[in-house]
Amino acid sequence: MTRFTEVLERFVAAVVASDGAALGALFTPDGVYVDELFGAHHGRAAIAAMLQRFHDTGRDYRWDFCDPVSDDGTGYARFRFSSSRDCRNARGGGLSSRASASSVSRAA
Repeated sequence: MTRFTEVLERFVAAVVASDGAALGALFTPDGVYVDELFGAHHGRAAIAAMLQRFHDTGRDYRWDFCDPVSDDGTGYARFRFSSSRDCRNARGGGLSSRASASSVSRAA
């Protein structure tokens, strides 16, 4: 198992457990996490707060990283993500929805 693969596994464990401190610790103090739903979050405290918003508005998180590759400085991985979202406050008044995404992640 590579160091990068271990980081990905810790990322998934932190998201599923709603452990913002553990997720933030995976980033440098001035690191940035960019999320397509919640936007950019700068620094560990902001990243931890964003994860709390994930769990305030959703549940049943699943994040699978695929085909990770890295050298000693940069890593890439495709991912599949899904969750059940609480949409009671959304326009249209639906109760819940299933969200999913697939993309390429980059970690430096």
